Amino acid sequence: MKVRIRIRHRADCSNSINQFHKQIMETISSIDELWNGQNVEKVELENAGSCSGSNLTPVLKDGFEGAVSYIFRDENYLSDKAMYDDFMSLDIDTDKVDYTSFILDVFPQLVKAMNAYRATVILDEELDLGDYDEIVDQVEKTEKDIDGRDTVYRINSVNYFDRELCLRAFELSPEQIVERLNGKVKSVFLLMHGVLLITSSEIMSRDRIERIDIEVRTLLN
Repeated sequence: MKVRIRIRHRADCSNSINQFHKQIMETISSIDELWNGQNVEKVELENAGSCSGSNLTPVLKDGFEGAVSYIFRDENYLSDKAMYDDFMSLDIDTDKVDYTSFILDVFPQLVKAMNAYRATVILDEELDLGDYDEIVDQVEKTEKDIDGRDTVYRINSVNYFDRELCLRAFELSPEQIVERLNGKVKSVFLLMHGVLLITSSEIMSRDRIERIDIEVRTLLN
């Protein structure tokens, strides 16, 4: 089974693409569960229009595929929307990788490496694709950055939200979210400037994924 990890970072001009890329590669090379021992310099930056990016797969262990993209840095270009994010995507083959160990040990390290404002795990790609049409519809109706920097469309089994996103999406601080969910989910704790929320570190059915969002939002409300 393939599981997809998505990690997003608000790009800013104070951290150049080259600096940020170096930081991420140094972190990857320090994670034994992820790095295959290849020289990280093998991962070169490639430019494509307003973005730069790298294929991470050559330095990842068998069972992982990944890439990272960086948006062009310019104060006149960047805006407070997810389309101006730096973005990491990892695909995990759960037949080859211990998914639970990855979630509990590696995922938080990648969140920190990306200085993420949001991160999540996609267990059901069809469900994720089905959400897209509704997200587009809500964007048109509200003019908000739905499921980007303003809201969280679906709370998944594994999530990271920074302080700003917590306040915008839930009108709660990370501390308040920890207080409301502590003891009611598998794990919830403060990480960097936000909250890491794990309702389960196991693979689950679509029905269970859909119920997680309802259950967590009920607790937060």
